[in-house]
Amino acid sequence: TLSSWANSSVEEVASKWPGILFFHLYLVRRAEKAGFQTIALAVDIPMLVCRESDINNRFTLLPNLTFKNDSAENEVE
Repeated sequence: TLSSWANSSVEEVASKWPGILFFHLYLVRRAEKAGFQTIALAVDIPMLVCRESDINNRFTLLPNLTFKNDSAENEVE
């Protein structure tokens, strides 16, 4: 299952992973175009939040990593 907040794009995963692909609901059309066949419904907040465990563990995203599925340039009509 690939999350909208993954640091690999739906296209990258679809091109390298055999079998049935799962994707979170946020980018359904784009995921469908990339070959994903199943939708996983997440019942939480649809935005990036600061989790208490991340704060306590001083978690940070490495500077060279980005959320590749959260970009207006990747939108599909």
